Amino acid sequence: MIRVIIADDERIIREGLKNTVDWNYFNCQIVGEARNGLEGVEKARELSPDLIIADIKMPNLDGLEMAEKIQEFNKECKFIIITGYGDFEYAKKAIKLNAVDFIQKPIDDDELTTAIEKSVSKIIEERRNRELVLERFLLDMMRGNITDKSILEKSMNLSELQMKNCLIVLLQINGLENINEEFLKGELVKYIEEFKYLVRCHENIFAVIMKSMDKEDIRSALSLFKKRYENIYDVIITAGISNEGNMTDLNSIYGESKKALKNKLYTGEGSINFYNEVKKDHRVTWDNIIKMEMDFRLMLKTLNESQVSSVIGKIYGYMYENHADLESVRQVTIDLIHIINSFKRKNGIEVSEVYRDYEEIRGKDTIEDMEDFISKSSLDAIEEVSQVNIRNLDDGLNRIVEYIDNNYTEDLSLKKFAKELYLSEGYLSKRLKEILGMSYSEYITFLRIEKAVELLQSGEYKVVDVAKKVGYSDYRYFSKVFKRQIGILPSEI
Repeated sequence: MIRVIIADDERIIREGLKNTVDWNYFNCQIVGEARNGLEGVEKARELSPDLIIADIKMPNLDGLEMAEKIQEFNKECKFIIITGYGDFEYAKKAIKLNAVDFIQKPIDDDELTTAIEKSVSKIIEERRNRELVLERFLLDMMRGNITDKSILEKSMNLSELQMKNCLIVLLQINGLENINEEFLKGELVKYIEEFKYLVRCHENIFAVIMKSMDKEDIRSALSLFKKRYENIYDVIITAGISNEGNMTDLNSIYGESKKALKNKLYTGEGSINFYNEVKKDHRVTWDNIIKMEMDFRLMLKTLNESQVSSVIGKIYGYMYENHADLESVRQVTIDLIHIINSFKRKNGIEVSEVYRDYEEIRGKDTIEDMEDFISKSSLDAIEEVSQVNIRNLDDGLNRIVEYIDNNYTEDLSLKKFAKELYLSEGYLSKRLKEILGMSYSEYITFLRIEKAVELLQSGEYKVVDVAKKVGYSDYRYFSKVFKRQIGILPSEI
């Protein structure tokens, strides 16, 4: 809101200015009136206005003298000067006193509106420029770019940054491309009464610099703010809160807030993390990790989903218990991706877009998200390999059936076929029975006897010759099998 004072010795002019302008439309508020220049100076000192509309000719101090006095303690204040006919020389001087415009009496509504629009635009522009300069300065302080203490203290005095006992709340807002900083600032003011400055650190990370508060009060205020902002924009806000410090300690407490924010690796997105609650990081023992990765590799080969899930749980559980740092968790996750991709390649599955997976992992900040990613990738790989194995097995079974159809007179070994397909004899026998509708031995007997009937009916061969042609070296055994299958002896055909 832009604060406005109206200074004119004529009451009717003051009332007219108050009532003929839609001040809310211009985001302005009339905070005071003055009947003369001296009163105008006093009101300006008390109310810190952004804009003063003043008549040049007033008792005690005229409008220009009043403006000169106010400029001594409020350099940013803008003025719209009301002049009478013949006051243009005064108006020229007014331009040098931060006067944005001047209007003549009698006051024309359109001219007044134009002057107010021009003043408001200039005030907003200068405010934003000051905010940008201050934000840049604060960011440099936080990042440790200003190391000379005398320069730092001098700059802080110029910027009026004299807050003690402050802390930094880092807010990471995920799920919103364009964040309206003004709205964000407005919401923070509603819920965090000690809020002072907002600094954008990264695209979706903001530093809230505020006066120190009780920890539970901060937690409660942040929870209320998060609930409202997340409901409005459907986003997730994660917070990291530093310990208490002074403005000269911004670099160190900024580091603490970053460390606290990174703790969402364990607490998850949407959590509120205090630096003094963060466990100290421990380096995981890589020998243990390597052993568990070997177990993971072996379990993938079994295609047993529950065993694979169990090993994944052990790996991430170990890192959680030891509070491994973010980079270690990411590295282990990338190792597991390598193992999954190797498993797929060895089973004839083409692996593409590997780097996309790596980039996705680099974008994940919680151990839960990374474990979920590996679990899904593992189960997807098992499914793909299982489908390939089914297709390969079907192809292999079809080849065996075709081979039997063409070579049933030979001494065929089920054990040999099972070895070629890396299957047990029992499983192969079961699958062949599903395909053939009878057992492996019954099918070979069926083919041999069927062919024997054909040869015997031709009348060209003796029984002993037919027996040999269909794979029986003992014609007596052949006759026995033949009768069992057909119901008569071969010699009876």
